[in-house]
Amino acid sequence: MSELISDAPQITVYVRVTDLIAAMSLSSGAGDNDTPASLPAPDITTLFSSPSHARAAFKQLNMDKGASYYKIDPAFYAKYPELYDQSNDLTANGVPLKPRSQKVLTYPKPLDDSMVETYRSFIDFSMDATSTISSTTAS
Repeated sequence: MSELISDAPQITVYVRVTDLIAAMSLSSGAGDNDTPASLPAPDITTLFSSPSHARAAFKQLNMDKGASYYKIDPAFYAKYPELYDQSNDLTANGVPLKPRSQKVLTYPKPLDDSMVETYRSFIDFSMDATSTISSTTAS
């Protein structure tokens, strides 16, 4: 934690990718003069409220290198214990470091009949187009 927050104890923490992305998206947009920040951040609030500090933490934690560097929040296994596998190294270790309020990811709404029909029509169109293209290139 001391790598991310000034004067913090040297303990292992993990940070949700979505918390840092939410903080990075707080920038005003018009004429962003958000100068690059360096870590450690002065405090936890700054880490999760300053887009530049969140961006610096994102890079420090190698999150910018893709999902292969991400770990799964241990809380996930509280909900789905049957998915836990001790033999892999996919679970985050340490104490969660999080903002005062976290954004909650919502589930997609169930498909209604109209949306299913829209998808079905699109699939039919795609299959017909593929078939037409295949038959004209084969001729």
